[in-house]
Amino acid sequence: MRQPLPINDNDTSITSVTTVIVVSALIFIVSIVNIIAMTLFWILDKRKEIAVRKVLGFTLDDGRIMNSLCV
Repeated sequence: MRQPLPINDNDTSITSVTTVIVVSALIFIVSIVNIIAMTLFWILDKRKEIAVRKVLGFTLDDGRIMNSLCV
């Protein structure tokens, strides 16, 4: 009659910790990529706005006045 193999809890906990670390790392990488994408979108959007303001003749002082009125 064969005896059942003992379950080694240490191996199971190491596997669980490794899985949690890998999943956490993937979530972290995805969040960093998301932040970079949002920042690039904001920069491109702001660049268009700055170009329009330059064409219309806005100066730095005009921008400060507009910001103070909007806030």
